[in-house]
Amino acid sequence: MGDLRILSVVYLLVSSKIDCARSHIFSDPFAKIVTNFSGRESRSSFYDDGDRRLASEASESANDLRPQIQSILNDQSQPTVTVLSSLLAVQDVLHYLPNEAIEETAAFSNTTINEVWSVASFYTNFKFTPPGDHTYEVCWGPSCHVMGAQKILKCVQVDREGETEDGKVTLTCGTCLGACAQAPVIAIDHHHKGKITTEIAASLARELKG
Repeated sequence: MGDLRILSVVYLLVSSKIDCARSHIFSDPFAKIVTNFSGRESRSSFYDDGDRRLASEASESANDLRPQIQSILNDQSQPTVTVLSSLLAVQDVLHYLPNEAIEETAAFSNTTINEVWSVASFYTNFKFTPPGDHTYEVCWGPSCHVMGAQKILKCVQVDREGETEDGKVTLTCGTCLGACAQAPVIAIDHHHKGKITTEIAASLARELKG
């Protein structure tokens, strides 16, 4: 039991240091500025004088999205329907939450937009911009962090999580991809690649950019 407690304390300390390092790279989660692989900077995902307002750029018009979102919300089959379950249902289909999803979920749940937004912004798995054509995920677990995850992020020249300006690639940092023995690990379109060097990481990024 004593050894287990010691390991728990060590894990918490390592995790806290990793979180600090990650926050140093991705310093403001409410001002996601994406620099694509060529180094150019795209606009912020949240803006308007510090207000954390959604800024999705859906290819579909609002008139097309609202009926689809309303249908998704009404088709929920689970016994208990909540704001969280409604947001998850929408993201499962659209792969992100546009402005209309927040507004329609508020109307459907008979609550305020602020209440829905407080739920959506709390969970990091919710996305507020259309996903890229490909995903490039860098594992940020303790093993991968120690084995060079930060160097991988630098070599692909991406300053923040999010989509590249051309919409081709979405960069994310996973808490753990579950392949610690292969650290450092990345996942391209959910396919894991282990023991990644900075050269390979940069090459894969260039291939995704085309």
